[in-house]
Amino acid sequence: MVLGVLEALGCSDMTLGAVSKSPSLIGVGISDVPTIHRYLRKKFGYVNTHLHREPKLDLCKVTDDYRGVAQFVICSDVLEHVPPPVEKAVSGLRSLVASGGVAVIIVPHVEEGMTEELYPGLVEYEVREGRVYWQDANGRTHCDETPEFHGGSEPALAYRIWALSDLEEKLKRPGFRRVERMYPDPSRGVSAVSEVLLATK
Repeated sequence: MVLGVLEALGCSDMTLGAVSKSPSLIGVGISDVPTIHRYLRKKFGYVNTHLHREPKLDLCKVTDDYRGVAQFVICSDVLEHVPPPVEKAVSGLRSLVASGGVAVIIVPHVEEGMTEELYPGLVEYEVREGRVYWQDANGRTHCDETPEFHGGSEPALAYRIWALSDLEEKLKRPGFRRVERMYPDPSRGVSAVSEVLLATK
């Protein structure tokens, strides 16, 4: 993720330690892990946000104080956890990014095909005894006996399995001009499996 930020800022040949401190360069993290937060706040005007605690940010309900302020946004392992329709969260993500800024995005995914919505037409749900009971837009009730939750102290329900090509298209629809894939680079100590998407506004 940090390498994605450096790539987005035109510092692809540098380490974060070599980057000059720039507190006026604004970045927003969406539930970033603490290690990312610690590194980035030392260099940039960076804030890490959360859904349920301060500082709060909900991609489906972005408030005016966050709109268009960020030169970079980190959105890692988030877009599989926003409720449908996912387009609302994608538009919210775009609204955070300043003109010329970049969103750095990681999601668990498959390479091709269409995104699989695990709860199509979801209106509401509740979790009882490890099962997800949910209702669709037609009023039908369903039970998922093997739901997938991710996370640590605040586990989040996975609503979908992304197809990476489908996510690229969905990012372009609300106005990201360019979406590029950034691959792991073992020469820089990065061996993560997931590609990073850089979406430029």
